[in-house]
Amino acid sequence: MLWLRLFLVVFVLITGFLGYRTLNQPTGTSSSPYVHLTKVIDGDTIRVTNASHEEVKVRLIGVDAPELGTAASFQAALATAELLENAKTIRLEPDPGDPKDKYGRVLGWIWIDDGSGKEILLQEKLVALGLVELYRDAAGSKYYSRLEIAQQYRPD
Repeated sequence: MLWLRLFLVVFVLITGFLGYRTLNQPTGTSSSPYVHLTKVIDGDTIRVTNASHEEVKVRLIGVDAPELGTAASFQAALATAELLENAKTIRLEPDPGDPKDKYGRVLGWIWIDDGSGKEILLQEKLVALGLVELYRDAAGSKYYSRLEIAQQYRPD
């Protein structure tokens, strides 16, 4: 009988601990919304690896980078790469209404922690730097108003 009581106590402790860990993990679409940068394709498209070790192509919602082959395109891609490579963490927030575009890319907002402990919206930073334009088809999306404000105050 003693072994049964001991078993029950251990069982309750273990399930309580596992339940606590599950409740306190970051939430996301897979097991975690945090991703690792694999490649910057251009100023508005990147490849990341998710928590399931799957490579995912992501189209940054709300912004449109200059066409490939131009100096402006190179600058936008370089800035995107530098911001992502220097980030302590990268968090993908997929668009809840329209998760993929017609090319199969995940449509997402990218949040980065630059080491200050505060998350920065990558698209907002790129707009504020004047490296990308607003993508008007995304008007009304979750953080689009933030991009409009960033565009008003960016250097010309």
